[in-house]
Amino acid sequence: MENVTAEIIHKAAEAGDETARELLSKTSRYLGTGFANLINLFNPDVIAVGGGVANMGDMLLLPAYEVAGQRAFQPSFNAVRFAPAALGRNNGVVGAAAFAFQQLAA
Repeated sequence: MENVTAEIIHKAAEAGDETARELLSKTSRYLGTGFANLINLFNPDVIAVGGGVANMGDMLLLPAYEVAGQRAFQPSFNAVRFAPAALGRNNGVVGAAAFAFQQLAA
């Protein structure tokens, strides 16, 4: 089980594996709920999506956006833009470094 990765699950789902499809479906619902929570709490202009999540593309993201649209406040959801993260897989590292720098500078 430790050798199973998101990429393997994604490829299996694309190939029609029902277990992988169900896993992606559940993941999409959780991700969409997370997006809705971010929208409702922070009312952002943009939500940047990156890393492995973005690599799964429409199979994961379109249902997640749909769930977010159902659960978020409509004016806020209609105003938010989902965009691919500019830094790709380095988003987390760069964000952590920026946060640490900001804390040291304060």
